[in-house]
Amino acid sequence: MTAIILPIVSICLLGLIAYRFWKNEPVLRSVYWPAFLCKLMGGVALGLVYTYYYQAGDTFLFFQDGVTLTEWGKDNFGAYCRFLWNGDDQAIIWSSIHGHEPRSLFFSKMVSLVNFITNENYWITSCYFSFASFLSAMVLTRTLIRFYPNARIAAVLSCLFIPSVVFWSAGIVKECAAMMSLCFLASIFLRIMKDDDLYSMDVLRTLLFVWILWNVKYYYAALFLIVSTTTIIVKIVSWRNPPAFYKQLLIWAVVFLVPFSIAAWLKPNFRYENFFNVVVENNRAYNALSLHHDVIHYPNLEPTAASLSANAPWALCSGLLRPFPWEVQTVFQALISIENMVLLLFIIVSVKSIIRCKAIDCMIVWSAVVYIILLCTFLALSTPNFGTLSRYRIGLLPFLFFLVSCDNSLIRRFQAFIERSFSRLVP
Repeated sequence: MTAIILPIVSICLLGLIAYRFWKNEPVLRSVYWPAFLCKLMGGVALGLVYTYYYQAGDTFLFFQDGVTLTEWGKDNFGAYCRFLWNGDDQAIIWSSIHGHEPRSLFFSKMVSLVNFITNENYWITSCYFSFASFLSAMVLTRTLIRFYPNARIAAVLSCLFIPSVVFWSAGIVKECAAMMSLCFLASIFLRIMKDDDLYSMDVLRTLLFVWILWNVKYYYAALFLIVSTTTIIVKIVSWRNPPAFYKQLLIWAVVFLVPFSIAAWLKPNFRYENFFNVVVENNRAYNALSLHHDVIHYPNLEPTAASLSANAPWALCSGLLRPFPWEVQTVFQALISIENMVLLLFIIVSVKSIIRCKAIDCMIVWSAVVYIILLCTFLALSTPNFGTLSRYRIGLLPFLFFLVSCDNSLIRRFQAFIERSFSRLVP
């Protein structure tokens, strides 16, 4: 009986929480339920794809390890709590867990916590993770609309309805927790840049999401924190007498070295002597495991600054736009390619407005562009497999789509079409 009642209670609880958020939603009530359902369906679709298409995947390993920890926690809650905080290979449960890699283990611990209220049901646990990611995306959307009211459609589309982002940021995968954290941190960054008041709970939530993001996707966290911290410092330094934009960029380039050095100290993979080797070793590992037509190929890629710099433009182009339509081999690649072609069209149409920074502050645009270029280039060089890259690059897609959708003539025409259609239906 418990196995039936608890899942029903969990579903009702999720629905009640979602309803309460909708009731208190002042800005996005009209798109709340469509975006909510899309995100939940994305999590369910991810589970189905891994069940019937890939027939294996880390989502089920995360869940199974989460179940193992939850069951152990029911019998020995004190030991379970200690393991959540500082568990290592000395714990009695260690041999029963599959994913010992720190980031995987951290996420499995998160799954185990949710399992307590879902009765260890994969699909309901997936819905809870999807809902958390959805709420964070709503926070970012609301923040963008608040500061850029003329970019309402761009904010809604880029944060809530990009297909690959909806799919990969839902369900029981690390990217779900990463995007939940990244969207909230981006919202906080915008509020700081716009001199918005921050409260004690904002600070606590920021620390929490920085901790989560660092533990599940440290390269997302490192690049985002380096770029955003640099921009905030430049804003503080030039607060009284803002210099010309090009002078701000010079200051930005100098200040950038400080948080970058801190990140390198915290994570050895970012140190100069290790970084190039890590990128090339990952690239070769993915090439060894992938089919020839499923990866980006780089001529004579070597662990040197010169070699990586020479291949960086092709990595950036490939990371943003490949697979090209003529390279498509599977249904999933076809879907990715369609999304990429839409992105390319938006980039072409909006390039002038981005250069002029008409709709968004120049320093915020600069920060977003640097983050997008660095993350995309790094991902395309180190993870050249098209499928994996489409999953990892969701950490930059909402920001890129917002930049190219903001003040975009195609978006304006689409909005005008919707308004005309609505006026005909509702006289």
